[in-house]
Amino acid sequence: MDELEKSERQAMEKYNNMKAELMEAQGELARVKVNNKQKDQEVEDIKRVSSEPAATLYESRWWPRDILLKAVFS
Repeated sequence: MDELEKSERQAMEKYNNMKAELMEAQGELARVKVNNKQKDQEVEDIKRVSSEPAATLYESRWWPRDILLKAVFS
């Protein structure tokens, strides 16, 4: 009987260890999925910006400056 209880305790301990490892792996998977989604968004942003005409990029860069100059000299 003692040996059966010892075996049961060992099995429960192994189960609990495996369950903890699974939870850790699931947490890591969730973290990697979020990171992957952020990287995908960065790639999409880069593709969008790189496909804009150069004039649009130049205008968008200087647009805040132009507003400030108009405000100052108005």
